[in-house]
Amino acid sequence: MNRRLLILTLFIFGLIITYMVAKRGVGESGLRKQNDELVKQELKLYKINDIGVMLLSPDEPIKKDLSLKRVETIKNGIMYEYSQGSFRISVARFEYKNENPDIDALEKALLLQFENVSNPQTLKYKKSLLDENGVKARVIEGTMGYKKIKLPVGFYAKILTKDKYFYQFIVTYIVSGENITEYAKKVFESIKLIYE
Repeated sequence: MNRRLLILTLFIFGLIITYMVAKRGVGESGLRKQNDELVKQELKLYKINDIGVMLLSPDEPIKKDLSLKRVETIKNGIMYEYSQGSFRISVARFEYKNENPDIDALEKALLLQFENVSNPQTLKYKKSLLDENGVKARVIEGTMGYKKIKLPVGFYAKILTKDKYFYQFIVTYIVSGENITEYAKKVFESIKLIYE
């Protein structure tokens, strides 16, 4: 596995998962209340033209600064995210300098990060392959235990490669019932590339 790909995936996934550490002081009832309030919010369609992605979100995703100077294989990267309570959406696009990204290496690196951050023997997931029209795509969805949070952490993740571009979409949430799971799934399935 290309170590530079692993570093990149670790960096992006780290941005998404870190918030849970800050939230661990919120008890189970507090997390359930956050989710109950969230699912009442209407989802609106947003188009993020500078990375060519559209998605449903409770509010407009915010652009985040990415420092990729030490990642030799990457020419540039752009990331947008939305977060509320323990719910987070992240969409990112990276342009490779000289070679097309290896989706199999990226998938292995992403799965390794899920394994590294989850509590032992709690990670459960399923994978699917969605290659179509020159776009290679892998979807990973599942749950895991994280730190001292009593409720499981749910996630939906998709990685795509097209020519010299690599896209990574991740939705994470605390599993408190079917409503939040369906809400997260609806958001995740709405994330698509914008084709001209």
